Amino acid sequence: MNLRIPSPKEIEALCAYDAKKIVHPRLNELRSELSNLLHPVTDECVFVMTGPSGVGKSTVVGSFVRAYQKHHLERMLADPNFVPVVSLRLPAPVAGEFNWKDTFIRLLTAFEEPLVGRKSTGRLHLELDGERITNTTRLVREELRRAVENCVKNRGTLLLIIDEASHLFITKNRDSYLLQFELLKSLANEFNILILLVGAYDLLKIDGFNGQLTRRTRPIHFSRYTAHDLERMNPYGKGFVDIVTSLLDAMPIPYEPCLRSRPDYFLMNSLGCTGHLKTWLRRSLQEAYGTGSKMVTAKIVERNRQSNKRLKLMAVENQLGELQLEDIDNQEVASLMGFSVVPTLSGTSPTAMPTKRGRRRPGKRNPSKDPVGGLLS
Repeated sequence: MNLRIPSPKEIEALCAYDAKKIVHPRLNELRSELSNLLHPVTDECVFVMTGPSGVGKSTVVGSFVRAYQKHHLERMLADPNFVPVVSLRLPAPVAGEFNWKDTFIRLLTAFEEPLVGRKSTGRLHLELDGERITNTTRLVREELRRAVENCVKNRGTLLLIIDEASHLFITKNRDSYLLQFELLKSLANEFNILILLVGAYDLLKIDGFNGQLTRRTRPIHFSRYTAHDLERMNPYGKGFVDIVTSLLDAMPIPYEPCLRSRPDYFLMNSLGCTGHLKTWLRRSLQEAYGTGSKMVTAKIVERNRQSNKRLKLMAVENQLGELQLEDIDNQEVASLMGFSVVPTLSGTSPTAMPTKRGRRRPGKRNPSKDPVGGLLS
C-alpha cells in the first residue's frame, strides 16, 4: 500500500474532524452528575470519576472545567486573583514511585504562581547545631506543600481536578500505597477544597483501603454502551446509532453506505466507547487521504480496527471494573444487621431475626425458680 503525505487542505480537514464533538445519552448523564460539584451539599470531599479507557473522560474534564469557570465568571471578573478550578494531569512516575514534590511543582505552575523555582530548590544548605546539612528533600517537599496550600487559600480555589489519578497510587510497597490515602484526605481537609479524581477502573482500588476516605468519596461512573442497548434499542442503543451516524456524516469525504447500517460492528470493535470509535474512524479517514482514496471504504475501516487480542484484553478489564461498581443485595446487609426481612419505607415494619432456642434433652426439666429454705418439722 503506497501512502502519500496529506495535503494542507486534508490536514485541515483532519483537524476539523478531531474537533468534532458528539452529545450523547451517556455524556448527558455524566454532565448531570458533575453538576453536583457546582453546588456541593454533602460532606464528601473526594469524588472519583471512572470508566473504561477510551470512553472520553479527559474530553469531558476539559469541557467541565470551562463550564465551571463560566459558572463563576462574575466573581472572576470582579476578582482577578480568583481561580475557581485547577486541573492537573499526572504523568506516570519515572522511577516507579509517585513523586509529591513534582506534583506540588506542577500545581503551582498550573496556578501560574511566580518564582516556582525559588520554592522548589532541590538542594539547600543548612546548618543545624554546627552541622552542615545538604540533603533536605523532605524539607523542600513540605515547603512546596505549604506554598500550594497558601496558593489555594489566596486564590479562593474551590475544586482541584486530578486526571490520570491512578498514578497517585504507583508505589513500591504497600505502606507507601496506604500513605497516599492519608495524604489525599489531608490535602482535602487542610486545603478545604473538593477533589475530583479521574481515571480508569484501576482507580477504584482506593475503596478497599481506608474506611474514612471511602465514607467521604463518591464514585461517578462514565459507562460504555453495550450490546444489550442495541438489542433492545433503548435510549442508549438509539444514542449509539446516532453517534455512529454523526461521526460518519462528519467525514469530509464520502463513505460506503454499508458502514451506516452496521452499528453493531462499530460497537463491538470500539467496546462501546465513543473515544475509541472516533479515534478508529479518524485513522480510517487519514488512511483514505494517504492512499489518495476519495471514499472511506469498509476495507479501510476493517484494516484500522484494533486487533482481537487487544480488544479482548480491554474488554476483560472493563468487565472487572464494572463488577467493582456493582452493589450487593439488600438481603446481605439486612442479614448482617440481624433482620429477617429487608427494611423498606413501605409495608409493615420488619422485626429482628428471632434468637435460636436450643432444644432440651429428654428428661431435663424446664428452668424454674427453686424454693429457698422451708418449715422445720
